[in-house]
Amino acid sequence: MVVCSRLSNGGFEVSHDRVYLPALRTAVSKVLLDVEESKHFKSRRISIGKNVELFDGLGRVNKAEFIGFEKNRAEVFVGETVKAKTPPIDLTAAVAFPKGARADWMVEKLTELGVSSIITLKTERSEGQMSHSKLERWRRLTVAACKQCRRDFLPTMHAEETSIPELAERIHSKEWSVSIVAAFGGSPLNQVEHRNSKRPVIIVGPEGGLTTSEEEQLLRSGCQPVSLGQNRLRVETASIGLAAALLIAFEGSGSQAS
Repeated sequence: MVVCSRLSNGGFEVSHDRVYLPALRTAVSKVLLDVEESKHFKSRRISIGKNVELFDGLGRVNKAEFIGFEKNRAEVFVGETVKAKTPPIDLTAAVAFPKGARADWMVEKLTELGVSSIITLKTERSEGQMSHSKLERWRRLTVAACKQCRRDFLPTMHAEETSIPELAERIHSKEWSVSIVAAFGGSPLNQVEHRNSKRPVIIVGPEGGLTTSEEEQLLRSGCQPVSLGQNRLRVETASIGLAAALLIAFEGSGSQAS
């Protein structure tokens, strides 16, 4: 994955290709990449001696140099460690996933925005069920998105679905510093107490909405209802919009991660 960044003179600077290496260790000098990552070197026609960037998704980033192929696997020389970009906010998105490609697109965009953790909600009106194949596909999407947006930490994709009663209990136990649920009749985001909250959770129900009982459980646990406008939004639109609005509001407050 190659990324371009805009220069002050209006041109573009091409950044290093990024390579995902979950077992990245700075103690080794050379590593063989897996077959899937190695395909990227062939498709991009990366030449020997070209600099690339390795990241493990946990905050470790290293410069590296492509030194050739061993059979079908690319080999790189591991160079100096690069300081990872620490997320300024630890944002969790708990969402009743839509079906098919819409869920894929949502996972990709939540990753690009900087969401730290993605929880699949199981509600009375949920459209689909979690499966191993879906989870693996979404995890691959998060890797590709991190390459594209130059994010150093992969979001956590939880394997188990979470029910509303389970989520309400976690909110009640103060697992998150603030909890916000998208709801008609809720307050505008700028009227909800969330500033300087570095560990929030946003909650978006299914296409048909949360039931009255589910909403009441969340509100009793301390969740704050937030309106996303007068239009009825699709799940992925509401999730991405609410995550983006909260992240922008956090940055606008001038808060910085410690």
